[in-house]
Amino acid sequence: MLIALEQRLAWSRLLQWPLGLMPMTPDSAGSHEAQVICAFCGEPGPQDQAVMLVVYPSWSDPSTQTIYSHKLCLRERLHSSVPKHPALWDGER
Repeated sequence: MLIALEQRLAWSRLLQWPLGLMPMTPDSAGSHEAQVICAFCGEPGPQDQAVMLVVYPSWSDPSTQTIYSHKLCLRERLHSSVPKHPALWDGER
């Protein structure tokens, strides 16, 4: 039952905050910054430090979905034969 409740909360959060965006929450310094959920590890992170991935479901479908990722999470999942943008190597997370 707890798992079902956690899944319902996760879905309601996704529906409430589209594109993986979370509400802005004050950090320890009191500032507000947008948070996003990493598509690979599920952990939140600052939007301005995330990689933004635009997904096209097919060549014939013009609609898109935007998902976010930590740089490290994306680097760990890309095959070594895939060329990587130099900005993906900036910073650890």
